[in-house]
Order: sequence, then C-alpha cells, then structure tokens
Amino acid sequence: MNRKDLIKKMAEKTGFKKKDVELVLKTFTETVGESLASGDKVQLTGFGTFGVRDSKPRVGRNPQTGEKIKIKARKSPYLRVGKGLKEVVQPKVVVAKKAAPKKKGK
Repeated sequence: MNRKDLIKKMAEKTGFKKKDVELVLKTFTETVGESLASGDKVQLTGFGTFGVRDSKPRVGRNPQTGEKIKIKARKSPYLRVGKGLKEVVQPKVVVAKKAAPKKKGK
C-alpha cells in the first residue's frame, strides 16, 4: 500500500474527504519528523514508539576493492512496534496443553 492508497482507504473508513485526510497524514508525518529531529520520542500506545538511534563512526570496507573507508556517525529513525499492532499482524494462537499421562496405581 502506498501513500495514495492509504489516503483513499482512510477516507473511505472515516467518511472524510481525501483532501482532508491527506492534510492530516501530511501533518502527522511532519510533526513526527520534527519531534524526532529535536530529540523527542513519539509514543502511540498500542501502535508503537518512534525514536532515533545514534550510530558511532566506524571503519568499513568497500566490497568491490576491499579498501578501508571511514563511515561517519549518523542518526537513524526507528519504530518499535507496540503490542496492539503486533497482535493485529500476528494474532495469538491458544494452544491446548496435553494432559499428563495417568499414573498406574497398584
């Protein structure tokens, strides 16, 4: 599903105009990006937590030449998935336990 499909589906579910849904989605993504850029986390209970991880500078290798190269430190956004979203994607399956075998009495 791409952005256009998401907007269409959200508009159908909510009854809002596509234009309004697009504005809300754009505002959401901009606000999350701004919050992450300023060092904040964004936590949506049941969905997940958006955050930023720092990676340290390191030495890597060019796979074609084998030459050592310096890789700069950087920040990478992440989404730690929440319990509610995990359960939507992979519902819990209840497995019945087998009864313990009966002991033979004397």
